[in-house]
Amino acid sequence: MTCLPSRKSSSLQAATLLSVVGIICFLFSPRPAPAQVATAALNGTVADVSGAAVPGAKVSLTNIATNVTQATTTGETGNYVLVNIMPGRYQLSVSKEGFATATQASFDLAVNQTTTIDFILRVGSATETVMVEALTTSIQTSSSELGTVISRRSVDNLPLNGRNFTQLLDLTPGVSTVNTTQNGNNQQFAGNTVGSFSFPSINGQTNRSNLFLLDGLNDQESFSSTYSVPPIIDDIQEFKVDSHNDQAQFGGVLGGVVNVVTKTGTNEFHGEGWEFVRNSAFDARNPVTGINQLHQNQFGANIGGPVILPHYHGRNHTFFFGSYEGVRLHVGNANQSLVPTPAQLSGDFTGGNQLYNPYSTTSSGTRTPFLCVGTSNMPAPLMSGTELQAPLGTTAPPAGQSACNVLPPALIDPNMQAVGQMLYSPLTPNLTGVKGKNFQKTLTNIQDPDSYNIRLDEQLGLKDAFWGRFSHITSPRDVPGIFGQTNLNSYHAHQYAITWNHTFGPTSVLSVQFGRNYGFSANPTLLPGSVSQGLIKAGGYANSFECSFVKGPRNCYFNAVSFPDSGDITSFQEGSSPAVVADIWQWKGNFTKTHGRHSFSMGADFNTNGFRQTFNSNSLSFSQAQTANSPVKGVDGAGFASFLLGIPSGDTYRNEFETEHGGWVDGFYFQDQWKITDRLTMNLGARYDITFNPLYGSPADGNVPIGNWDLNTGNYVLSASAPSCASAGNMPPCIPTPDGSLPAHVVVAPDRRFWHNSYDNIQPRMGIAYRLTQRTVLRGAYGRFYDNWAAVIQMAQNQQGTWPRADQFILSFNNTNNPPSVFAENPLQGANVVPSLTAFETTNNWFVDPNIKNPYSDQWNFGVQEALSTNTTLTVNYVGSSGHRLDVGVTGNQATVPDPTGKLLVPSVSCYTTTCTPAAVAAQGRFRFPYLVPIHYDESVGKSWYNGLQVSLDKKASRGLSYLLSYTWSKAIDIGADEWFGTGTNGTSVQNPYNLQNDKGLAGFDLPQIFTANIVYELPFGKGRQFATGVRTIDIVIGGWQVNGISSLMSGTLFNVTAPNSIPNVGSGSSERANIVGDPNKGSCPNGAPVGTLTCWFNTSAFAFPATGTYGTFGRNVLRSDGRANLDLSVFRIFAMTERRRLEFRTEAFNVTNSPIWAAPGASISVPALFGVVNSTATSGYSPRQLQFALKFYY
Repeated sequence: MTCLPSRKSSSLQAATLLSVVGIICFLFSPRPAPAQVATAALNGTVADVSGAAVPGAKVSLTNIATNVTQATTTGETGNYVLVNIMPGRYQLSVSKEGFATATQASFDLAVNQTTTIDFILRVGSATETVMVEALTTSIQTSSSELGTVISRRSVDNLPLNGRNFTQLLDLTPGVSTVNTTQNGNNQQFAGNTVGSFSFPSINGQTNRSNLFLLDGLNDQESFSSTYSVPPIIDDIQEFKVDSHNDQAQFGGVLGGVVNVVTKTGTNEFHGEGWEFVRNSAFDARNPVTGINQLHQNQFGANIGGPVILPHYHGRNHTFFFGSYEGVRLHVGNANQSLVPTPAQLSGDFTGGNQLYNPYSTTSSGTRTPFLCVGTSNMPAPLMSGTELQAPLGTTAPPAGQSACNVLPPALIDPNMQAVGQMLYSPLTPNLTGVKGKNFQKTLTNIQDPDSYNIRLDEQLGLKDAFWGRFSHITSPRDVPGIFGQTNLNSYHAHQYAITWNHTFGPTSVLSVQFGRNYGFSANPTLLPGSVSQGLIKAGGYANSFECSFVKGPRNCYFNAVSFPDSGDITSFQEGSSPAVVADIWQWKGNFTKTHGRHSFSMGADFNTNGFRQTFNSNSLSFSQAQTANSPVKGVDGAGFASFLLGIPSGDTYRNEFETEHGGWVDGFYFQDQWKITDRLTMNLGARYDITFNPLYGSPADGNVPIGNWDLNTGNYVLSASAPSCASAGNMPPCIPTPDGSLPAHVVVAPDRRFWHNSYDNIQPRMGIAYRLTQRTVLRGAYGRFYDNWAAVIQMAQNQQGTWPRADQFILSFNNTNNPPSVFAENPLQGANVVPSLTAFETTNNWFVDPNIKNPYSDQWNFGVQEALSTNTTLTVNYVGSSGHRLDVGVTGNQATVPDPTGKLLVPSVSCYTTTCTPAAVAAQGRFRFPYLVPIHYDESVGKSWYNGLQVSLDKKASRGLSYLLSYTWSKAIDIGADEWFGTGTNGTSVQNPYNLQNDKGLAGFDLPQIFTANIVYELPFGKGRQFATGVRTIDIVIGGWQVNGISSLMSGTLFNVTAPNSIPNVGSGSSERANIVGDPNKGSCPNGAPVGTLTCWFNTSAFAFPATGTYGTFGRNVLRSDGRANLDLSVFRIFAMTERRRLEFRTEAFNVTNSPIWAAPGASISVPALFGVVNSTATSGYSPRQLQFALKFYY
């Protein structure tokens, strides 16, 4: 085998790695390894009629399509084992001199299936053949993993909206379709999917905790844990979602291993050609947005067969399979938005939330409302030399004046007003009847992906087999916007794979694989250059703020006008972030040795893991808090009013070239499948995985040093030292102290690492399968699993650009009990071109606890499989797990106690050197590190629990009918977060990081009830069918029909009822939930609507604002949105042309009943107009009824 390339590591890492690699190399030298990750296995016992073992019998397994044969002989105990079997249809025979040859009728073997077929040989001539009575091969008699095989028949025939295979993942028990993570929209990375897709939670694990394999090789888009190259649906032989696996060759993730096996060529030329057509003229209306224009064509072809060259015919030996698919998709985007009215652009917000003058902020946090003369809309004049309309401390209108919502012209920032006019004045409100929206402009999104795939298989005699495959996708996508911008999101990815299988003899088999997985995404969102420059000029922005970007398509971008509050004006942002999102080289070796009743497996898997991205963006945000009645509690106010005043709430600035080096994910395992008796099989094994965390940047890349916070010590840790600013010409990275010495609480990491690799990933595996009868198997398993892929790449780049660099800032402004001090024209005040004096005042990236470790889960299951017939299997399982060391994103250095006065200090950028100095903060005693602003911080302190009943009824095709019914009844619980990097998003709702137990609740992906059913049924009418008339014309009319369908019913998605997170005044960037004061599930809302209606989804009177300086009392993830019910149906008409050629016309309907699925209601108590109101349909998992027509030609 090829051992590892060299890598830089500590002496401990090197010693550990070399020891393990040495063992693996030794094992591989004389007798190397198979994990049946993308293959199947077969075992059994051969005995005579007296029950005595028959050693030395020849067992031959023949692939019916290719005539390729695998053979072995039985051992002394009469046992045989065959491994590395490609999924397909087979015939099995056993022969020995003195006995009649026994042959098992043809049967199917599926991906990662291990099945048992026993033989009883009768005395006779070897030339005499006895057909063995057909037995079921659909039950797992030798292993105990969870998973359901989705067969080629289902893949080819079930209606799929967009023909993306991930939709079929949802047919497996234990799969929740709810996605709480950053990969939920799947449009920047992972191939720009067409139609519906699913990146689910499997058996109570996070959505990122899944691993995608294509023919057993890594197909992971490792940044967001989706697939890299989507297989063409017509190339899939079958696939399976494996989890809770008692086989040690599976590892690296806590959730599911998605095993996709592609088709191979056979001895006959076969292929398909297809065209699928969708058009909005066939579709139903969305109840909110109406019909969006749609024109979609999906077309392609594949062909496979023996390789024929001059003087060479590949029959029985050499096969090829190739395919191409293209999609041409033009879809209308309604772009329903909220834009300012002409009155609002001029500063008149009459009829909206009450606005307050931010310049009137007192030290106690009170403000004066904006005032008008009498009861008119004429603003009261400003007091001479001030920005006030009334003396400081005034909270009620003086005599002769009234509170109003008209901004004094003298306070309006003319630059921001000019920007607002340029952006929004062309967008005249034109939409009524949709709450929270007043503008609609339908634009056309264009997406034109092309995919192709080529595979070659070579059988060199009985001992050696090779195959190689190359798969590629190019997926450009253009998404225009209402401001005239374009989003040219293009995705390119490829995977190539090579496999060699070698049989040393009847008891030893080796498999060696190599793979390359690469994915690149480019997604610039740009205005026309002249428009962008015009906005920059109109805004009067500082040149350092807008024109300091590197390595992107432009040096200058118009910064975002961002309104983060629910129900506020539609935002806009320019930027560019091309990224290499999958950069994996893989080497893999597996060896199996059979000895007596033992089948030993051992193997190793080495994967590089890298990343590269250029990030140019600048998002200047304006919130209601700047014009609310208090900067702390944040009642009333409007983000667009804050914009017109030129008073931002924060800025996220990114000007980075991100690179990662030296990342690896490596695994080793040993397994003993011990057939204790003919009925009882035990799997005993262990696996060891290690993630070598990549290092961020290098001097050659020009993006180091950077820093990370260690909140165990209060130190800021640099990855390397930097020169003094005096010697570097004040150009970052540099240390801005007079002599270049490090400031207090700043240290340098001794090895460039912020956190270290976890070397404890030892994973015991145990499983038992007991064949109670020929048709019944009892199965149970326990295993420990570590997550070695999820979020590793993203975590390694989250500290990018930090001090003493000046490449990234995530800052909050104007959020203290003081008048505004930071303004829109130059909010960074040069901090992005010259480092600040310390790392403490401007640093708010996503930082990581240096003691962080990768998550693990203890998993167990017990169940029974019953073969109801040779084609139908009932499976019932209890499934449980307990997760540990899960990531929880909290606000680091949050105040240890809330502030009931609402007046205490919080370390903040906008007042770091004035009123909230470290000394002043320290004097109040609420912050562990008074010199540090609160930051995003990830810790491995989470836990999870999952318990479920999973039932499936799986009928393979017979008499034209196949179906799969799946039911799950479960509960998933976790603490604080469902994903990485939360801090108020991605399923995270942490109020108090010092008491995480209060945030224990249902996981965001919890769905207690899930039922799915799918069916493929060739109707039994016409010639050759059960109901044939014998009249040719009639049989032609009534014959050749087929119906197929997928139905799903499931509980609704959870949501939180939130309040402004400024209420506790703890510096929290996390969550604040409302107080519960009644029963939200009963009664009616103040508008008179009963609970459960669209205008009163829950009783809004059951909630109240928490008191100042308190955390909300309502629990995390308690209420649910609309449940989901969907039926997709298709009808085929098949026209047989010859025995091997047929034409198939398809009509497919998605959501055939046109049942709406409503989105979660407005759940922010601070937005009363939308609180408890459902005003849109679900963005994921729902579309109004859509029709698709297709022609497929099989030959």
